[in-house]
Amino acid sequence: MGILHGLAKRGLRVPEDISFVMYDDFPWTELMTPPLTVVAQPVYEMGREAARRLICHIRQQPAGALPDFESWMVVRGSIGQRG
Repeated sequence: MGILHGLAKRGLRVPEDISFVMYDDFPWTELMTPPLTVVAQPVYEMGREAARRLICHIRQQPAGALPDFESWMVVRGSIGQRG
């Protein structure tokens, strides 16, 4: 939000002047004008794994290999045209 505010203060428009992509698909990203393009990731599963690893560390137990978390791009209106 701070970056979007800073861009607006400088008179820059998304996506006309600058493309904008962010991490995490918060519900409000679809409500923006234009809707924001995001790199989505499984934040709940990542948090659960972080908690599990912390508990293993506290118990001085091996946590095992880190799982492979997939991410994906959700293209919306905040990416401008090339050219």
